Amino acid sequence: MRDLHKKIVDEILPRLAEKLKQEGIISDYNRRQEKIPFETLPEIKINPDLVLDLPNRKKIIIEVANPKDPKRFIGELIYPKILIYYERITAAMVFVLNPQEQKRHKRSLSEDIALHESLRMPKGSRTVTWPGEDAAYGWLKHFVERSSREPRKSR
Repeated sequence: MRDLHKKIVDEILPRLAEKLKQEGIISDYNRRQEKIPFETLPEIKINPDLVLDLPNRKKIIIEVANPKDPKRFIGELIYPKILIYYERITAAMVFVLNPQEQKRHKRSLSEDIALHESLRMPKGSRTVTWPGEDAAYGWLKHFVERSSREPRKSR
């Protein structure tokens, strides 16, 4: 599944973002590292899978979470919340690799269920199972169009 994660992040997401850019739905996209400083703790560095820049200056993060690697999986679920809290992004879409399709251990599936039950994303954000490239484009396009219309929520 690691190879699938890499393929989605390195090939498919940029291809989807380029289509969105050509259609004028987004103005740009990048994978720039975000740094969040804290007063009493060391800063954290976040390397997003993809950030979409919307024409209205909002930003949406797209993340691919792999339940096969639990430590990284939890981080990929938590840091979009941190970026939203610190107003670095407006919304997040997290694609969870489907452990059932990948014939992985049942624990991965239970982590996916726990994600939906207890780690809800902030309003305007979504967590979905990876549907494949064509369906992901449709979902992403709809999500970005809807997110660009919603007013920004204050802390």
